[in-house]
This record gives sequence, structure tokens and C-alpha cells, in this order.
Amino acid sequence: MPVALNRFYEFVYEPPVKVAIYGPFLSSLTEVVAEVIGKWNIVEMSPSATTPVLSERERYPHIYRMITSAAGFSSAEFRMCRLFGWNKIATLHETTEPHVGTIHELQRLISTSNLSIIAAESFYKDPYEAMERLKL
Repeated sequence: MPVALNRFYEFVYEPPVKVAIYGPFLSSLTEVVAEVIGKWNIVEMSPSATTPVLSERERYPHIYRMITSAAGFSSAEFRMCRLFGWNKIATLHETTEPHVGTIHELQRLISTSNLSIIAAESFYKDPYEAMERLKL
């Protein structure tokens, strides 16, 4: 990541003057660029970054996405649980964005309802151990 940020700084200072950039595609990279791009008042247009974190307009005022936030999936998952009458829910998610933001949104929705999360597990790369804990 440091090499990419160094290259980004070089890009910003090379002519012509930049007013907007297109990309990056990954949520994790888009978030890093969004943290620094405001210092130059450059607009960042991301075609595929879905992390809900980027919806924080005060923190990321220069980012515009061409795809909806992954948090939108949380409301669909929440409605599906209600549709099927599931009152107790277990969750499993990867500890990277957009998964963390999505699960936080689902937890927020559940906290306003009569549903409850009975187990919540996360994993970084391999879900095997987290799945085993859910089985207990």
C-alpha cells in the first residue's frame, strides 16, 4: 500500500492539474485514497467500492460511487428474516470491508426489532474455525 500511495502523490503533482480520478475499484483501496484525496479537492469516482464506511459524507466528502453501498443488502437480509419468521439469527462475516460495515448495519436494524442475534462470528481469511464455533 505505501508504494501505491507514493505513486498516487506523484500522480497528483504531475501536470496536468487533476480535478477528478476514476477508481480505484476495491473498497479497501478506495477508502485509503478517500482519506487523502480531499487535501487536493479532487473528486474520487469509484465504480465498484461498496463499503458502507464511504457513506459517511463528513468523513469522505469527495467520494462518489457508481454502485450502491453494500449496506443496502442488510435491509434485504433483514426483511428476508422477517418474511421467513426467523426471530433468532446467527451471523458469520469476514473482518474486512465491506463485510464489517454490512454486518454493523444488519445489527443496527435487528436492534430496532423483535429479532435477536444469538451468535456472531467473524474470520479474516479462513472461515473454518468460525464455522466450528457456530456449531457449538
